[in-house]
Amino acid sequence: MLDKMSELIEDAQKRAKSRNTLNRDRARWTNLAGKLIWYRDQILRSMNYEALHKEMEELKRMFEKKFGPQAQQGPKRLPSVTAAIDDTPDKSKVNPPSPDKNAQQQTSSESPPNAKNAEKSAPISK
Repeated sequence: MLDKMSELIEDAQKRAKSRNTLNRDRARWTNLAGKLIWYRDQILRSMNYEALHKEMEELKRMFEKKFGPQAQQGPKRLPSVTAAIDDTPDKSKVNPPSPDKNAQQQTSSESPPNAKNAEKSAPISK
């Protein structure tokens, strides 16, 4: 089947490149050659997938013969190590304070300086 596909592709490519082909037909032959190439690739891919599937089934049968059906469950998965690399805390889990608390904190931190604090920070002039 693949041999016939290759022959059809070669024939379409020859006709597309031929000097005797009319210009209006040249695009059709080129288009046909492209479609035939795509179709051949799809056939080859499906054949590869079928071969892989058959091979996997054979390996599965050999594994079951050697270790039994209980061994097919596989090992338990360990937690991912990459999660420990990120040291930044997750802020989505932290409850944000309510707006009233924010307002109280801002007013207490932005209170006007006391007279004593003003005397300490002000330079002494004589």
